[in-house]
Amino acid sequence: MDEITNPFTPGAGSPPPALVGRDNIIYEANTLIDRTLAGRSAQSILLTGLRGVGKTVLLNKVRHMAIDKQHISIIQLEIEENKTFAELLVPELLKTLYELNMLTGAGVAVKRGLMALRNFIKGIKVNVANISIDLAPLQGVADSGDLNRDLCDLMLTVAAAAKAQQRILLLLIDEMQLMAKDELNALILTMHKAQQIIAPIALVGAGLPTLPMNTGKAKSYAERLFLYPDIGKLNMQEAQDAISEPAERAGASFTKEALETIFNETQGYPYFLQTWAYNIWNTSPHPKITLDDVMRAKPRIQAGLDSSFFRVRYDRLTPREKIFMHAMALCDSQECTLSEVAKQMQSNSSSISRIREQLVRKGMLFSPRHGCIRYTVPLFKEFLLRVQNRS
Repeated sequence: MDEITNPFTPGAGSPPPALVGRDNIIYEANTLIDRTLAGRSAQSILLTGLRGVGKTVLLNKVRHMAIDKQHISIIQLEIEENKTFAELLVPELLKTLYELNMLTGAGVAVKRGLMALRNFIKGIKVNVANISIDLAPLQGVADSGDLNRDLCDLMLTVAAAAKAQQRILLLLIDEMQLMAKDELNALILTMHKAQQIIAPIALVGAGLPTLPMNTGKAKSYAERLFLYPDIGKLNMQEAQDAISEPAERAGASFTKEALETIFNETQGYPYFLQTWAYNIWNTSPHPKITLDDVMRAKPRIQAGLDSSFFRVRYDRLTPREKIFMHAMALCDSQECTLSEVAKQMQSNSSSISRIREQLVRKGMLFSPRHGCIRYTVPLFKEFLLRVQNRS
């Protein structure tokens, strides 16, 4: 069929044509924003889940909700491995303060925010290019050189500037599992203080399933400070709706057998649903898509995923890490114990524990419960088994 009219969107973070199965999370985020706008305390939200379940899509959905509501200054970040949190945050805060300064009645509060930002850059020694704030220092605010204290001072000062303009700050932070422990500690401390004094700051973050454990290690009270919705795969009905509804709006349909097979192949993970539906649409010769169309497209879809989505992650691994990941693929279930992996590698748990930690830091593994490990990438086990069968 016509590729131009194809409604499906397999790109990273691309909004699906039908966002199904996430109503509760959208409701919680909407409640957080509305309570913050109303000057009431609320638990911020940290979305957690495997790769490809739609965490970034939900962050962008929250952004659009906030834009529609107005009176919200949005600061959106994606944590990177080669940059500090401060390096990413400073340019966005400067942009926010300049935007606040353009509003009617801007004055002392915005100026204080800019002075605090100047102090923060100097005190924490933030490596940012082409940023110069020609103002005198604000004595005693964000100037200690201690990240915990200074980030809290800075964010509360910027929040006060937003409040003076009848606005709130909304922080949207993706890939939070990459934050260093001291950065996460400082952010949690800031949100804790903001909640105590009902400062106009709300946070919606996202990260891999290791995020709740990371926040708990950083601050013991983090479990009471945040909601941790688990963004999982879609059930059968949700997955079928995610495909059939956009197809029908575009003048096509999938048979029941086709939908059931796509669900079984993708296990209901949103990224894979979009990828399969997109490719099947492009290769189907007619608008009524059948099981035969799905099976005809299957080899091409798997080959495409293997050479791109999976291969990109696989090629980041060292030879020893690849051996570890392949050993995990031989476990009977999606979860493995370290001793099971050690047995497959003809080694012992203590000898391979360092490899496990390296893979956790790389975002390839997480521990769903004590003593167990699991891939962070859905269907990665199936990919590794295909690799093994080809070799």
